[in-house]
Amino acid sequence: TFYAGTVSGDGSYEQLSGETIVDEYFHTGEALFRGGVVSGNGILSGPIAQIDIAATLSPGQSAGQLTFSGDLVMNGTLRAEIADSENFDSIVVGGTLTLGSTSVLDISLLGGFDPDSAMSFDLVQSDHIIGTFGSVVMPSSLSGRFHLVQLVDYSGTTDVLRLVATVPEPSSALMLFSGLGLFLLRRRRMAQ
Repeated sequence: TFYAGTVSGDGSYEQLSGETIVDEYFHTGEALFRGGVVSGNGILSGPIAQIDIAATLSPGQSAGQLTFSGDLVMNGTLRAEIADSENFDSIVVGGTLTLGSTSVLDISLLGGFDPDSAMSFDLVQSDHIIGTFGSVVMPSSLSGRFHLVQLVDYSGTTDVLRLVATVPEPSSALMLFSGLGLFLLRRRRMAQ
């Protein structure tokens, strides 16, 4: 375990296994996480960070937020814990977030929390997001009730990946009968 309180350097940082905890400020030229876990509530500063397929990004120490000042290439797992409507894991990327086909969003609920349909959770914020998670894993209590949406800000300030409640679509039969009823009502009024 490498505890990065306040660390600054311009060289590259590479992790093959173990854990790096970023709880204050960690500046490096390039951060490569090939395996193990990167976690914490601090800022990882540098032009680019990469989370490879064998590595896990786990913001906070339980629920919290980890910030990347530059770009982030995500090919591994983002573990997002949700404790309640105010306390949940998130990442902020100051540059471009690139999601590879092997990237996984792994959502878990803490302490028996069961969100209601009025809640939403901004799990990722980035200047720009390229791609989508290769897979999203969530507890069965959320599956079918919640889904991930990408909110794109075309002015170029912040894109967001938000976990939101699924709104069921009206059945096509209901829409057909509603439309038919309105048509008949209009036709009747025109005949009078």
